[in-house]
Amino acid sequence: MKKNSRGKKPASKKKKTNAAKPAAAPAPSKAAPEIDDDYEEQLPPGVKPPKRVKTAKAAKNAKTKKAAEDRAARKAARHGMEADGLDTSSTADASGISEARRAPRRGHAEDGLDTSSAKDARGISHEARRRRQMLRDALRIGSVLLVIALLAVCGYFLFRATTVERISITGSSVYGEAQILSLSGVHTGKSILFYNENEIRDDINSIPDLRVVSVSKEYPNSISVVVADITAYAAILSPNGVYTLISDEGYVLSMGEPSDRGLIRIEGMTGVGFALNTYIDRQNNTIRTVGAVRLLQAIEASPIAEHVRSIDMASSQYVSLSLDNDYTIVLGAVSTAPECIETACEAYERFLPVYPGGGTIQVFRGSSVVDFTPNK
Repeated sequence: MKKNSRGKKPASKKKKTNAAKPAAAPAPSKAAPEIDDDYEEQLPPGVKPPKRVKTAKAAKNAKTKKAAEDRAARKAARHGMEADGLDTSSTADASGISEARRAPRRGHAEDGLDTSSAKDARGISHEARRRRQMLRDALRIGSVLLVIALLAVCGYFLFRATTVERISITGSSVYGEAQILSLSGVHTGKSILFYNENEIRDDINSIPDLRVVSVSKEYPNSISVVVADITAYAAILSPNGVYTLISDEGYVLSMGEPSDRGLIRIEGMTGVGFALNTYIDRQNNTIRTVGAVRLLQAIEASPIAEHVRSIDMASSQYVSLSLDNDYTIVLGAVSTAPECIETACEAYERFLPVYPGGGTIQVFRGSSVVDFTPNK
């Protein structure tokens, strides 16, 4: 063996082994023991209590308290927004999760319990709110049905109150009231609101020899009609010597009469066909028929109506009237003859006292000057 400079043997080298070292013992905890709340009261005077150290239970209590404060703050903020009219259904809290997502399904809590009778912030349970809504819906439906029923009842009584019970017809010496109603087809039994004056007029005017003067509704349930008999005013001489009797409006009342019955005789209307119960100016819309009806109406409204005996319409350019006391009035063309009646009346009244033996008066359209030739 070699020795070193000091004469000692070198230390023998030990072989490395893979044997694991024993685990170190855990270090003692430095956390202070939990201090009760009454500990400070038990210390002698002048001795400071050791510094408090939060334990796991204290930390959990603090976290629960903070979470409760946060919920109270969010609830207060939500009620404030609802008071201002804002929508808080999607309001999120500090963690970014909205209350709508946090809230459990109505009627069931997160732990599966039935909360249908639980009260909300206003002290009303969900079940009570549902019953209130159902009651409001029932009241709305009942109100609508009540209004409909009231309208139906009002409509029924209105119809009964306005049902026409009598239609009075006066003014005719030929037809009676019942006969006119039967011939015209106008009947009672409907509401007065459904009667039309023009329809009543047309229905009654369809009766021969009768025309309606006026129709009036007398509320609530009667109608008054005034009629007039259509009387013959003139007689049209036919080529075969018979007469057709017409009214002042040209309504054909009778045909084939043997005499003129003392009416105004119309001559020169040959070649025109007439039909019973029709108007000559509507059936045959010619210059002569229209002019004859207009002339008859103008004569009827004039002072010389009772003095006219005949009308000569043989010439469409010279219409002449034959009056009492051998007077003849020439009016001119058929189309303008009605416009000359007023001047003819004034001239007749002026010349009659001076020339009682008659004469011929020539009237010009649009002029007050006339030409008079007395009879010899």
